Amino acid sequence: MKKLLSAAVAMLLCLSMALSMLAANGVPSVTQDTAPEFVAGVENKVDGSENAILASEVSMTSASEAVSKVEGFKEAYDEVVETEDYTELVENFNDYIPDGTDSSDYQPIHVFDVELLKNFDEDTHSVTLSVRLPSLSSSDTVIALHKGTKGWEVVPCTVDDNGFVTFTLTNFSPVAFLRLKRTGVSAGGPSSPATGELAIGRGFIVGAVAR
Repeated sequence: MKKLLSAAVAMLLCLSMALSMLAANGVPSVTQDTAPEFVAGVENKVDGSENAILASEVSMTSASEAVSKVEGFKEAYDEVVETEDYTELVENFNDYIPDGTDSSDYQPIHVFDVELLKNFDEDTHSVTLSVRLPSLSSSDTVIALHKGTKGWEVVPCTVDDNGFVTFTLTNFSPVAFLRLKRTGVSAGGPSSPATGELAIGRGFIVGAVAR
């Protein structure tokens, strides 16, 4: 029995060391690091016409995969997860969040790389995407950031009661979703501390467009 216990302890120590090494090497640890379910897409043209975007024409890569596969993603990921004040990334960040909240009240919950796998004219077209993020709560407040060649920027998006996030991009690269921390802070004033699993939520959503 003692030998079995010693072996189990040794295995746990090895696992702990391995996880520590992975974290030290920048492996993502954002909540629920999986690519979202793609629901629907619409290509919008300046003349007002629209074309459907198929799931096969959009690539959404989770952070853990994109870190090693997508050039520049690791830098973008680190910027999102390491900052404690999002005005350092987006100067006017506070202009997009509800009254009673501050940029330091938000934390990252998902980071993805988004790519459109078809010919696309950024000057005359935009694409509206709908994706489903797990564990969305209607009582939460969420913001999404998108990074392009000009840095991080923001534009309004929406989330419905079923957790489908809809946002419009004119170009494609890392997208990060931030949630208002559930530590007694809520849009417009204080709230009770959250219990149980942290969840993403519905509320004010912002997407960023750049490049």
